[in-house]
Amino acid sequence: MMRATSLAVALLLAASLFAVAQGNPDEAKISQEVRHQVLMTPYYSVFDIIEYAVDDGTVTLKGWTLEPGVKRDIEAEVKKIDGVQKVINQIKDEPVG
Repeated sequence: MMRATSLAVALLLAASLFAVAQGNPDEAKISQEVRHQVLMTPYYSVFDIIEYAVDDGTVTLKGWTLEPGVKRDIEAEVKKIDGVQKVINQIKDEPVG
């Protein structure tokens, strides 16, 4: 369980650092805010894997979630971030079964 948590945090951190490495401070700020919003989403858990990319104001969300509504909630919060012009939500709802 701890390994899954570490992996999820590492993926989010890597995405944040990628934007910073590209040298665009606006994208770096957006990336950090997306990471924060994903982690603060109610019902987001260590069993959900969410990745994202920021490119010129467009945020692409990928991955999967076990809890219904998390996909919708993350997209709604990311759309509120200053500088985000478009959200492409490719997160899949994967029911437990």
